[in-house]
Amino acid sequence: MGVGRVGLVGSALATGALACALHNPAFDESEGASATATAATTATTASGEAMTTTTTGGEATGGEATTATTTTTSGEATTSSGGETTTGGALDCWSAPGPWIVSELATAGLGVDPRSFRYDPDGLGLTYVAGVSGNRMPHRATRAALAEPFGDPVQIAAWEGYGGTVDEAVRVGDELFVSKGVEKVNGADLVVSQWDGATWPLPQAIGAAVNVGGANDRTASLSADGALLVFERNGGPMNAYFGAAALRLYAATRPPGGDPLLDFSAPVELALPPITEDPDAPLITCPTLSADGLHLLFGSTYPTALTPDTIVGAVELYEVARVAVDAPWSPLTHHAELHFDGLHSCPRTITADGCELVFEAFYYTLEDPPMPELGGHFVARRGP
Repeated sequence: MGVGRVGLVGSALATGALACALHNPAFDESEGASATATAATTATTASGEAMTTTTTGGEATGGEATTATTTTTSGEATTSSGGETTTGGALDCWSAPGPWIVSELATAGLGVDPRSFRYDPDGLGLTYVAGVSGNRMPHRATRAALAEPFGDPVQIAAWEGYGGTVDEAVRVGDELFVSKGVEKVNGADLVVSQWDGATWPLPQAIGAAVNVGGANDRTASLSADGALLVFERNGGPMNAYFGAAALRLYAATRPPGGDPLLDFSAPVELALPPITEDPDAPLITCPTLSADGLHLLFGSTYPTALTPDTIVGAVELYEVARVAVDAPWSPLTHHAELHFDGLHSCPRTITADGCELVFEAFYYTLEDPPMPELGGHFVARRGP
């Protein structure tokens, strides 16, 4: 399978000379650049919301369907169907999934260096960041059906002084969560912009209960109701290869409809055995939470003890599940099929039904010499 260049901003976990051919979402501080282009499909407003109602006959992952889709200014899409769909229907891909089918993600037309893709639960809306180094901002794009490419990208915010530090953007209703300060070593914070009816104002820190001084708090992933926040922080035990605290995943909660600036609880590190019990302190990164909060995908270096000989391609994709939001996570499911030799795998977003996943593949090592530029954005689809 051919792969293309991926450009991502890292969390400044590692220090020293980085021999990084690709910009790494878990490790480095460098900036990337790749240009991209696609056909328009749906008109959007400044908020990034589709203002049209469309009826489409398309093929959905897991079956053919004719689906009527309405996307409102609040960003919530509703679907009705005379057949099977991948969102909102009785069938989903969580309980008895079929095999993943992987292809390159079509990012043409989404702007300069698009990255950090986040689906709306139905997969018809996409929030991401794009732009040249020093002026990277949140964007939105839509598509009329799951089988179609995204089009009509809109830059939805322009925050003076934020361009060089916007690493990710994830939208939940009228809230836009962003990682800010990723150019700093141990200085990234999670911030949020709240839609005021006309614009996305300058983001504000979501509170001292979540952000910790002297650590990187970044890569937010939220349940569809915004009540559960999962993110990564370099707060684990010392990883010998990096000589720094290992990346781990943390969760914070708030009441439904709670103020994102005030109401999130103090984060708790997620217990994900056997990874979090491994004395080699594996890294856990790229949290991707399902819309209902019952499934979590992530990348981890487990079970590899990191050395200069083992670091390349050590991050692989895992999944855990639970029966309720207050229940413990299940044993690990290892998605070895979503891994390319020599490349790290990092999940980014998944539809509510679990049928379509976007992940990134990238090259990374601390060692010299730099390796060829390999990697890309990929979409994996499966049926129930």
